Amino acid sequence: MQISQGLEEMPLHDAIVSSISYHLRDKTLVIKLQLADWEDELGESGTLTFFQVENLKTNPLIEDIDWENCSADIWNVDHRSDLDKDQFEGVGALIQLDYSINGKHRSTILELEFLASHFLWVAEN
Repeated sequence: MQISQGLEEMPLHDAIVSSISYHLRDKTLVIKLQLADWEDELGESGTLTFFQVENLKTNPLIEDIDWENCSADIWNVDHRSDLDKDQFEGVGALIQLDYSINGKHRSTILELEFLASHFLWVAEN
């Protein structure tokens, strides 16, 4: 799906992220998540995959995040037209990470910025 049109249609705000991984060889960014559903307690689970990912910038680094021991909620995932280049469209995301270190609660914001050709949402059965 085209990023500039499709991301607007995805109910990503407040989605719960279980993991984010970047696959260099395939140039894919894979986000496993559960969509927020305001009418039911929990929404649909699935995988959001971005293809032909270029210029990936994350702070903190996604490979340093212990996804099994943190909770992550999407604040926003948006098309960033200021990053668009050739056939690639820019994406920016902010995700709140909550975790504990030595029994103390910590919170930080994961910032993602990248270019991609398109994305695909696949719901779990």
